[in-house]
Amino acid sequence: MPIQQNLPHAPATVRNRIPIRSVLDPYLKRAQCVLEIASGTGEHIAWLAPQYPNIKWHPSDICPNSLPTINAYNQNNDNVLPALELNTQSSEWPISERFDLITCINMTHISDFKSTLCLFKNSVQYIKPNGVLYFYGPFNKANQFTSPGNEAFHMSLKQQNPQWGLRDVETIIHSAEESGWALIQHIDMPANNMSLFFQLNP
Repeated sequence: MPIQQNLPHAPATVRNRIPIRSVLDPYLKRAQCVLEIASGTGEHIAWLAPQYPNIKWHPSDICPNSLPTINAYNQNNDNVLPALELNTQSSEWPISERFDLITCINMTHISDFKSTLCLFKNSVQYIKPNGVLYFYGPFNKANQFTSPGNEAFHMSLKQQNPQWGLRDVETIIHSAEESGWALIQHIDMPANNMSLFFQLNP
């Protein structure tokens, strides 16, 4: 998928999309419908959708101004539905189906933590049996930054918004467990990121 010069571009999507696809591939191969939380520019789905044409992709974002960009990037992908305005803190999401996979890429550090807590709580009613909830991003371990770059990134986020910043992976896992999710896979990723996979406890 080429970068479209007339649209906003998120450079991180190009840097991390191949590692993300590599860890998601086993789940995508058996998925029929995927919901992406916090799609941003929509470039992740725009790149993945042609590679998995049997999946029905549902992009979404809290910011209504992002929806036209997401739709523009995906205008040639017949298996991508129009982007939805979705706030994870709402108990009623604007969807009426359940998903094999729900992804949340690079959201937890650029939103208040309540958005992540509510994502764990509210997504329960939108996941299929044996469905998977996937988180990707930079996280701390045991209250420690995993690299000087992550520490500098955290400080820059705090300057933009005091409610933003890197979260501890232990806190993420514990918060998931409180909503009934169990960690099934934890993969350290390039550039000091992590992939976390959750399923509902039986």
